Amino acid sequence: MNETSFVPSFPFSQLTIDLARSVFEESAEQDIHMARVLVLVSKTVKQWVDPILYRVIDVRADEEALWALRRGMRLRREPAFFRQAVKVVHYVALPYLQKRMKQLLTLIAACPNITTLLIPDDRCWHTISPYTDDERPTYTVTLELPNLTHYAVPLTGLPALFPAYPDRLTHLRIFCEYDPTGRHLRPKTRYVKALKKLTSLTHLALNIMLDKATLPNLQQTLDVLTLPPKIEVVVVELLTKNAAMRTVQNMTLHREYWENKNPPYVLSGEAVRDLLGLPVHATFEWPRRPLFPLSFYFTKENSGRTIQYHVVLEVWWPDPLLKRDLTASWNRSPPAI
Repeated sequence: MNETSFVPSFPFSQLTIDLARSVFEESAEQDIHMARVLVLVSKTVKQWVDPILYRVIDVRADEEALWALRRGMRLRREPAFFRQAVKVVHYVALPYLQKRMKQLLTLIAACPNITTLLIPDDRCWHTISPYTDDERPTYTVTLELPNLTHYAVPLTGLPALFPAYPDRLTHLRIFCEYDPTGRHLRPKTRYVKALKKLTSLTHLALNIMLDKATLPNLQQTLDVLTLPPKIEVVVVELLTKNAAMRTVQNMTLHREYWENKNPPYVLSGEAVRDLLGLPVHATFEWPRRPLFPLSFYFTKENSGRTIQYHVVLEVWWPDPLLKRDLTASWNRSPPAI
């Protein structure tokens, strides 16, 4: 036998149990695909790796994933496993998955230690909780998640936290459905008034569809978003559709900037800042390439607190660099309370 082709196996049997467990857990932490392989090594290794494998539940592509999850929960002999293991749930639904929303919420109810929940599709919440108006929504779902710290939902999913108002919620991201009247951002709506009751909230992100109703009211919206008593960072993403693009174009934004493949920089930062009604001291940052999002940064004093704002005008398509910046701002550690 050629000596160079011989690769001796690693002597795991010579390691202490604690050290061997650390090796397997670290391998699973680094690669989720490897984690799925490691659970087949032995029953002991499966017990070590399973909590890592189920820490993040990500249902994005097909109905089979949700079915497999429900089946796994039924077959699990230790009923407390999912209650202790599951920390993060991402549910980005395709249209045919919306009907499974009730089933997903049943699973979430069995995992009260969830710290992060992401369900951004507005249609999911409409399938389970139709509402009549802003003041008296007809809701049938309440999430009891006392350890929730990060929550990302459409505006219609926000009442699912009522009347609990999690004490630990520090990061909230709201996806606003398109509403040309802008009524969903009025200070007297039930959704907006609820913000002030999130007493631990430090980071707030809001995705708003850019239209002729949004632009004149942006400054008022920024004031509304300062309602939580401990808010530190506010990120506002102004998203565009074709109709919104035409609206902005009609508001004197130069057509060459929007339509040419290599447009000149005909817009000044001051022009866009004035158009959006932002403070005079807002710092403007040009996009790295044409037709990429424009960013404004500024601070504002509110009730003795200095609040950092990041306003993003997404003029054409998402910029990976901008998403990186948003993620960094969103994930900034909240202060000790």
